[in-house]
Amino acid sequence: MTGVLFFDVIGGYSAAVTLISKALANGLEDIAELLAAKFKQRPHMFQPFIQSKLSEGEYSLFFFAQDYSRCILKRPASGDFRVQEEHGGRFAG
Repeated sequence: MTGVLFFDVIGGYSAAVTLISKALANGLEDIAELLAAKFKQRPHMFQPFIQSKLSEGEYSLFFFAQDYSRCILKRPASGDFRVQEEHGGRFAG
């Protein structure tokens, strides 16, 4: 799976995250309308979807007052790309 993730600048739990895959990109006008409606007047951003997130997961590093505190590995549930527990993701610290 390749594509682009669109999501709110401020938010949590992947509530509004949208993955636009290469396969869906053929209907760009429909996608543009979907994104315009979904993120209207809400600050948002996008980033490339990184394939290794499905197999390896993603790392979250925590810093407090510029000092490293800890790192956790977050892995998505099978068949999903979101790593949050609310979506079946698993954490390892």
